[in-house]
Amino acid sequence: MASSAAAVRARSHALGKQERDFTIAGIAIVLLFVVLQAVHIARQFNSLSAIESRAALAGLRTLDGYGWSDGYLRTLPGSLLWPVLSGSAYEFWGAAGARLIALALVAVGFLALRSATDWLFGARAACFGAGALALSAPFWVAGHLSSMEAPALAATCIAV
Repeated sequence: MASSAAAVRARSHALGKQERDFTIAGIAIVLLFVVLQAVHIARQFNSLSAIESRAALAGLRTLDGYGWSDGYLRTLPGSLLWPVLSGSAYEFWGAAGARLIALALVAVGFLALRSATDWLFGARAACFGAGALALSAPFWVAGHLSSMEAPALAATCIAV
């Protein structure tokens, strides 16, 4: 009887260590993704696209008090939240600032989705899911471009 109880404790200890290892690996994948994206942003391989510059300009005009009268809500989908975030970051840090704000939103969404996967399916599935998301195009593109997809992606992941 005592040997079976000891075997159960040893097995649960080994499973706990394995779960912890997968949790650490999943978080490391997210951090590696963020670091690679930050390096990509810092190197500034490309200038702002038309969509990025339109959002930054709309944010700057909104901060100046002309966002409503310029009619940006007719041309930009949703609200003026992302343009204001993008414009204020652009004013302080330029194109890299607006892109870093988008990266922060994507990182929060990425961690929220990894946490939800861990809670629903376990640490192993969360680790492999984080690896798959780190290689997926929507996360990769939204992570280094200052577009409206970043807050939408973050909000969707947090909702999950």
